[in-house]
Amino acid sequence: MHSARDSHTATVLNNGEVLVTGGFGPMAKKCELYNPITGNWTKAADMHAQRVGHTASLLANGSVLIVGGSPDSDNSLEDADDASAELYDPIINVWPLVHRMHDARTDHTASILPNGNVLVTGGSDEFGETIARCELYNPSTGKWSKTGSMHFARQCHVAITLPDEKVMVIGTWGDFDEAKTTEIYDPSTGNWTIAATMNVERYQHTATLLMNGQILVTGGTHYGTEHFTSAELYNSTTNTWTNTTSMNFGRSHHTATLLKNGRVLVTGGNVGANSSVPNSELYDPSAETWTIIDSMHENRNEHTASILLNGKILIAGGEDYWNNVTRTAELYDPTFSSWAKSEEC
Repeated sequence: MHSARDSHTATVLNNGEVLVTGGFGPMAKKCELYNPITGNWTKAADMHAQRVGHTASLLANGSVLIVGGSPDSDNSLEDADDASAELYDPIINVWPLVHRMHDARTDHTASILPNGNVLVTGGSDEFGETIARCELYNPSTGKWSKTGSMHFARQCHVAITLPDEKVMVIGTWGDFDEAKTTEIYDPSTGNWTIAATMNVERYQHTATLLMNGQILVTGGTHYGTEHFTSAELYNSTTNTWTNTTSMNFGRSHHTATLLKNGRVLVTGGNVGANSSVPNSELYDPSAETWTIIDSMHENRNEHTASILLNGKILIAGGEDYWNNVTRTAELYDPTFSSWAKSEEC
């Protein structure tokens, strides 16, 4: 990439290119595009605000909604605004501002609902407090409206859309008991229902919707004291969590990507203070087994993983073993289970 970054976002656009925005590093306003045909990166227009811990959502019209995020404190950025939102128009490469959210947020989630609206949940507000409040963005009007609050305040949680198109939020930073909780948002009523409790408390974990309709949750941590190998499955029909085979490596701040063959690729992650890993492994849902595959070329945590239209996975940025922010990127080819640096492809 042109800029080193972590805690950024990566969004696959309708034309197949990948838009990368913000993140820790000297270029928290800067954006760039990856072209999978040429393998090249090009600079995109700057955002209006520096953003770390923000979200990016691909809307039905092909534009990308960027929401919230905080400044990079290491660089003393003064013009970040974690209640603001903006849109990227890939046709003309511009960032129109949209209405501000009701709440400032960092480390929140954003989910596309069946009607095209975007549900934003929780996060840390401008005072550093974890919040339970949620709101909706309407792309037709460009405005925000409040919706039902979660039962528990959450940040560093994950949100995933269930087969019935309701949205489930999982885990949180904070109290041990709350970090095991999950709840489900019903777009038809705007209300939240508490769902079954996980077996392990988690934040900085991942959640992946499998082809069989179950949710695979992997790794995470709690107060950074342990980076979990454990994984579990949620069955939305029975509202139950069951343990599945543990990963070979403990991880948080890793990625988990559903491949076209139904397996899940897990990459990198944080394994302790000043320590990330290049390790990768594959989960087979039919056998509930993990297989270690070749490692990435770089140690990474807080990186991104994007599934390209050709089925390859683009891994971009992150922190290396010594917490240095990297600008490197690489590609995983599921056909050959092999890694190549992006400039080689």
